[in-house]
Amino acid sequence: MILKFIKINFFILLGLIKSLFRLDKPNDEEKKGRISKLTKLKFIHYTKIIIPFALGRSIRGLSFQDNLKKDPFSIFINNMCQEIDRDTNIEYLFSHLKKEKFYDAATVIGLKGNLNLAKYPAWALVMPWEKISIKKKYQIYKDQFIINRSKYEPSMKKQDNLKSEDLLYSYDYVNSQYFQTKQLLESIKKKRIKAFYL
Repeated sequence: MILKFIKINFFILLGLIKSLFRLDKPNDEEKKGRISKLTKLKFIHYTKIIIPFALGRSIRGLSFQDNLKKDPFSIFINNMCQEIDRDTNIEYLFSHLKKEKFYDAATVIGLKGNLNLAKYPAWALVMPWEKISIKKKYQIYKDQFIINRSKYEPSMKKQDNLKSEDLLYSYDYVNSQYFQTKQLLESIKKKRIKAFYL
């Protein structure tokens, strides 16, 4: 309990120091995406830094500015926003997943030289918001996937003839993804995005 209190206060103090020395915001060069050795001081673990949206990256490492048209899930969501025919959009994502099935976690994000990631399949890749190791995700994800996906596509639970890894790349998965994404977009239209700060 005392250790947790010290840790919280340490990061609060660290945040104040960063703010005092203007290390919580990028300078003009950093806003253009240019990273220097001094920039790395701003990325202290568990502290905040306000970055322009244009510098954001998708899970595949593509910048939000101009490059999201290269990200399959971004195209899938954009197609939904543009009200592209459901079957056409599902077929688009399904055709991409059929290729991705043979990728490893390093290849899917363009880091082919990363030998640690290359040991795992693409589906084991840890998302930035997940607090789990890739090894642990590899061990538990398939079962969690079936539970989660069957909320949107109940037939997935009944497909005993398919290995769980095949389900990760099945048409039923894409169909369930379509319905989940549709619900999310409808919720955003009604309620807008609510931001939560830790």
